[in-house]
Amino acid sequence: MSATPEQPIHAMLTELADDTPVDRDELVALLQAVTRT
Repeated sequence: MSATPEQPIHAMLTELADDTPVDRDELVALLQAVTRT
């Protein structure tokens, strides 16, 4: 799984998803909320 330099937050959340029981949909929503601010 490779991450592009333009998406460090997305890459971080993607790696987090592999280690946490959080639903992927929740991570996507979190990512969208973070990128909106």
